[in-house]
Amino acid sequence: YRITYQAAKACVATYYDMPFEKLMLSNEKLTPITDEPFIKEELESQVKMLLAGMAACHIRFGEHSNSVKNDLDDAKNIVRKMCQEYGMGSSLLSEASEEKITLERLYEESKHLLTSMPTVIANIEKVLLERESVTKEDVKLLINEIF
Repeated sequence: YRITYQAAKACVATYYDMPFEKLMLSNEKLTPITDEPFIKEELESQVKMLLAGMAACHIRFGEHSNSVKNDLDDAKNIVRKMCQEYGMGSSLLSEASEEKITLERLYEESKHLLTSMPTVIANIEKVLLERESVTKEDVKLLINEIF
């Protein structure tokens, strides 16, 4: 699970050009949390990356492990802030259901993207198995080979 989980996060982060240099199997966090301002698209990309591991495990294994807790908590926190604090929901003052709808939409978008890249995920997994880490440049090359 762990290699698939991390491979998916690296793939989605690279696809959306999120800032990171290297993903290591021993490190759960892909990118450092910063206080710099983000636009809605960047925040949504972060959420998709956080949900990518869970989505990939569902695609491949039909389930996920309890290791998703931290990423899921971070994703929910970002979506809550987007809807309640940043006025980035469908209206400035979001309904409570807006968070659930947004989180589910971003999960499905992440899952859809990963479904279109099974070879890329498999190749990232191979690199992770060999080196226990993968760089953003490695992932870019693997994506470019397919697309």
